[in-house]
Amino acid sequence: ALVDDFLPGDHPAAAIREEAARALKRGELSVGNIGGGMLAREVRGDVCGWFDPEPGCEEWSALLGYLSQLESFVERLCPLVPELAKNGLAFRSHAMVTCYPGEGAHYVRHVDNPDKNGRKLTAILYLNQGWEADHGGEVRLEPSERGECRVVAPVANRLLLFWSDKRVPHEVLPAKSERYAVTIWFYDGPELSQARAAGCQADDGGAAQRCMVLEQMAATQAAAAAHG
Repeated sequence: ALVDDFLPGDHPAAAIREEAARALKRGELSVGNIGGGMLAREVRGDVCGWFDPEPGCEEWSALLGYLSQLESFVERLCPLVPELAKNGLAFRSHAMVTCYPGEGAHYVRHVDNPDKNGRKLTAILYLNQGWEADHGGEVRLEPSERGECRVVAPVANRLLLFWSDKRVPHEVLPAKSERYAVTIWFYDGPELSQARAAGCQADDGGAAQRCMVLEQMAATQAAAAAHG
């Protein structure tokens, strides 16, 4: 689902982007990983940081406003979607603030919840004022049930929502200019409890994506070897 102009007011996404850019300058965004501290720039080219600011935090006042708006929106959404209404959503993750620095930075096809790690709903707010097609950095969604690809431009103040599990593999296409976004995951309570008992719950550092990404890396290496 797409919601354009999600936040009210004048250029609200620009304010969050300014906070993210300041965090980048402070060294609070680091190279993304694929779980277990493993770095793989050929898999994902972003830098990211995890934030859950306390109320009244001046450094993240715009982000706090967004989190409040998003939580209210999802709370209203749940009764309208049978799958969400069944169990509800337990809580949300910290905010993952990401910056793709351009120069073709991308993220290969992956799934946010490949192994029942508790993630139910992915919510991404884009922060790119004045985005144009030649800037790149779109998200390509490949819903498995219908087989129809959809490419979503990362324009400012656009909210993208999709299921976190294997129904929606997705990738970030190469970015030619800086691309900022904020990602939040909402968790399914019963599934998260089972994941915690099994020691495979999602963590705020993205370890839950490790399985799918490593499979993608293996497939890429096998294809290269076959054509080598």
